[in-house]
Amino acid sequence: MTNGVLALSSISRHHTRSGGGGGSDPLGVILVILAVIVIVVLVVVYRKRDS
Repeated sequence: MTNGVLALSSISRHHTRSGGGGGSDPLGVILVILAVIVIVVLVVVYRKRDS
């Protein structure tokens, strides 16, 4: 889980840095949201498999 959080923070940091100070890069926002959804789904599936 911590690896996913670190990857997300580094991705968002890279996007804001390359955005030229705008901070509202639609592609970056979409990528972060998709990554969060994927991580949540993986965690739910993993927990269901354990129980």
